Amino acid sequence: MHLILPDGDAGEGEAALQRAAAEGLFTADLAAVALVHLLVGADRFAEALPFAERLGARYPGNPDFAFLLAFLCGETGRHGEGAAVADRIRVAMRDGRANYGPELHPRYLQLLGKLAMDRGEYRAALTHFEQAYAARTSRSEWVAAWAAARAGMVHDLLGEREEAVRHYRQALALAGDGPAHAAARRHLQEPYRGRGLPHP
Repeated sequence: MHLILPDGDAGEGEAALQRAAAEGLFTADLAAVALVHLLVGADRFAEALPFAERLGARYPGNPDFAFLLAFLCGETGRHGEGAAVADRIRVAMRDGRANYGPELHPRYLQLLGKLAMDRGEYRAALTHFEQAYAARTSRSEWVAAWAAARAGMVHDLLGEREEAVRHYRQALALAGDGPAHAAARRHLQEPYRGRGLPHP
């Protein structure tokens, strides 16, 4: 989801969104969505997490909110909660719940890899990233690009630069030019050394 907003004072705009999210009768959830995207884009993951929790609870049939919540749990070190959200996604897919069709499988595998990466379980992360890349479809190439780019990052963390470069190039060979491609290009030039990954 992308929002086009007029130019103005960023601080005032964020304050207005905070007020709308807290007090708005009909706009609270829309403001919460806007705040999540704003805060995640600024790497303010801990601040974004309560809004993601709220949206996930209010809209359990929306997988985007579930994936976002799991991502933020991983980024903020709430590993058990992130794993629990991922398991809820798995169960919803298994049970064939509305909006949780098989097309989410590559995204789910990539999420497992990201959560393992956040826990420092690098070999497990690589396995999940490889599975996500292998399961890619024409509709999930952006997921495969993240899987390949993050696999490159893990190999960099393990000191395996040749494998890292191979995975970055793998990401760049996929269609699109999103944040995963930008990360792959950046780390082709400079090895990945730590956190600070943008949200997919």
